Amino acid sequence: MGYDRSLISAWDMSTINPVDVGWRNLGNDGVGVGLVAATDIVDGIAGGKATEYNGVNERTDIGTAVMEPAAEGSITGWFKAHVGHPVTGSIWAKGNLFAGLYFSGATTLHFSLYDGVNHIAAGGGWVDDTWHHTVCTWGSAGMILYRNGEPVGANAYTGTHIGAGSIFRFGESGGGTRYLEGVLDDIRIYDVALTRLQCADLHQRSLRGAT
Repeated sequence: MGYDRSLISAWDMSTINPVDVGWRNLGNDGVGVGLVAATDIVDGIAGGKATEYNGVNERTDIGTAVMEPAAEGSITGWFKAHVGHPVTGSIWAKGNLFAGLYFSGATTLHFSLYDGVNHIAAGGGWVDDTWHHTVCTWGSAGMILYRNGEPVGANAYTGTHIGAGSIFRFGESGGGTRYLEGVLDDIRIYDVALTRLQCADLHQRSLRGAT
C-alpha cells in the first residue's frame, strides 16, 4: 500500500538481542538486559517467536539514535500483557517517557509525547493475555493510538518530543519503575504517520505473517 519504503527500523523479537531488519539497515540492534533465551523467547504472532518480559528487571535497550524527534512518524507492534501485570508498565519508551506507550491502569494505554507538557492519546479496553496490534502515529493530523487497525485514542497535538539523544527501550521506560510483564513481537518504526487504512492493512498482513 505504498508505506513499506517508509520503514526505518524493525525488530522481529525472536532473539534476546533483536537485530534491526528495517529497509534502511541502520544497525539499531537491541541488547537484552536480564533476559534469558531459554525462558524469555516464546511463541509469537503467525508462528514466529517473541520476547517475554517479567515485569521486574527485564528490558531491551535499542540505543539513542532511534525515535529521535521528528515532525511525523509511526511505531507499530504486537503485545500481550499477562494477568496481574504492573499497571504502569511500558511497552516502549524514549528516555524516561519523552515519548512512550505505557499502561495507566490495568486496561488503559497511554501514547505520550513530551515537549515540556505531556500530550497523551489514551485508549482503554486492552485485554490481558490477548495479542493486540498497536500503532502510534503523530504528525499534522495529531496523535492517534490504534488497536487492531482501529483508532481507540487521539490527541490534537501536532508536535514532537524533546528527548533527543536519550535511549530507546522495549519493556521499560528508563526510569527503572515501569517494567512490562508480557510479550512483544514485530516492532516497527516508520518515518510517516500511517493512515487508518494502512494501519488496518498492516494489522492483517502481520497477523498472516506477511512482511
